[in-house]
Amino acid sequence: MRPAAAAAAAVVLLLFPPRTIGNAATPPPCTPIALTQHLAAPQAGDLYLRAGSATCDTIEVEIAAHALAGIFTVAFDVAYPPALLSYEGYAQGPLLVRGPPRQAPFFLVRQASPGVLQVSMTRFAPDPPVAAEGSEGLVRLRFHRVAAGSAEVDFLAGSTSAIPEKVVDGQGQVLAARFGPDHGADVSVP
Repeated sequence: MRPAAAAAAAVVLLLFPPRTIGNAATPPPCTPIALTQHLAAPQAGDLYLRAGSATCDTIEVEIAAHALAGIFTVAFDVAYPPALLSYEGYAQGPLLVRGPPRQAPFFLVRQASPGVLQVSMTRFAPDPPVAAEGSEGLVRLRFHRVAAGSAEVDFLAGSTSAIPEKVVDGQGQVLAARFGPDHGADVSVP
């Protein structure tokens, strides 16, 4: 090899060292965050939490409605473990955008305090209400891993709830919907 070519090859090797194949150490696969819903068999009128997509660092918690007609407005709050998860954002579920509506539905997810999300969503007239045929998603809440551990994610009800859990039809009448008991889920962060 000529001296100039040898010098050029040495520069290339310094800038781009050869990769080791075969015995190269690869990082071990991680365990994704897991969500186990409490409600094994949803019944007509149930709103409940179920697992969305999950990675080692993020998880989506979907709020689904099961066999419920006349949905126009939905409001609830969700409690989650802030020591294990931090709230990152939300994505609209397919149910309220069905149609498609003339005017996009309004979604609001607000962190009221650490570990509590207030969630509201509504369609607008003249768009009609929608019906959940089977279990259909309303909204997906996205969380990021903070620390390892296990805890519960659930609707926040009773005197500690800032928003009364309810589903309202197009005429403003409250529908017979159930948010609990046992409509939440257990989260396990490895």
